[in-house]
Amino acid sequence: LDSNRVVSGNTGLSFGAPSSGLEQSDANPHNWQWNLSVQHELLRNTVLEVAYVGNKGGDLLGVTNINEVAPQNRVAYARTGDASLRPLNGIAGIGDGNIAFWTHDRRSIYHGLQTALVSRFGQGSMASVSYTWSKSLANTGLANADAGLSAPNAYTDSTQPDLDYGRSAVDKRHI
Repeated sequence: LDSNRVVSGNTGLSFGAPSSGLEQSDANPHNWQWNLSVQHELLRNTVLEVAYVGNKGGDLLGVTNINEVAPQNRVAYARTGDASLRPLNGIAGIGDGNIAFWTHDRRSIYHGLQTALVSRFGQGSMASVSYTWSKSLANTGLANADAGLSAPNAYTDSTQPDLDYGRSAVDKRHI
């Protein structure tokens, strides 16, 4: 509590119950970026550019549910809904709830082939066409940084984090 005042009155059942936590580490999200491009003049005032672009993210922010039902208890929990199968059951105010624990253990990678054709003509006129073929993979919701235990940021099963590694929310194959 941020005060030394006496707590009195009807405080409610969940008063003081933890709802989330933060990893206590010095990990900072980081990205490595690289690119290689080639330009070639096909005709007078017409240039074709082809580029490869890459980006790799590490120590990205994600959420783990620390009150997740253990794999060996999931069938029993699905059948009965027995809160005692959760690891933190019995702690005041938690019971059958989820507890978001923010960590820096997610990763991402992006590969893109970018092309552009630009032609200049007349008195300052220009026509351009571009196309990108790319792939973005991650095990966290790159487009989502909310403050809760949401599907884009949480592991489906924290005991098998690679189950969530796949096309990211920002993956656009053809642009």
